[in-house]
Amino acid sequence: VDWDDVARISSLLRAQLILHRNIKRYGLDAKFKPETLAKLSADRLNTLARNLSIKKAFLGLAHIFNREGIKVIPLKGISMMLDTYLDEALRPMEDMDILVDRRYIGNALAIFKDAGYDTDRAIHDITRPNRNHAYVLFNSNMANVDLHHRLCPWYEERYIYKIDTV
Repeated sequence: VDWDDVARISSLLRAQLILHRNIKRYGLDAKFKPETLAKLSADRLNTLARNLSIKKAFLGLAHIFNREGIKVIPLKGISMMLDTYLDEALRPMEDMDILVDRRYIGNALAIFKDAGYDTDRAIHDITRPNRNHAYVLFNSNMANVDLHHRLCPWYEERYIYKIDTV
């Protein structure tokens, strides 16, 4: 096995962080070139820094939403980092996925605008059928936000709406 090639392929598949963790766990360090191990370590540290930045941003936003009496649910990466993974660098995140009750989308946009998100350039997606995003919000200094108003539109479409038509 060419272990350095395994590392290259894992990077292409965005699985290098899991590989890095298991190299140490199973004592495979000697199988890799030092530069490969250095790159995997750097990837881990960069991911950890980004994830911690996203976590901090989410917790700050969650505090504001809580103060305003609006319940939010973190989805996907941020939820997994908070509840599932013990290692905060194990899963790279690119953005924050946040679920807000559809009735509070306007309030949520105001909160995001006050927090520095560009609501003027937001991608509005609330009217498209079978979609769960209300908006995609941008911020050049923090992670972008996918603001969700539905959890499982495919499930609703497939089961709930059909029940209503029977």
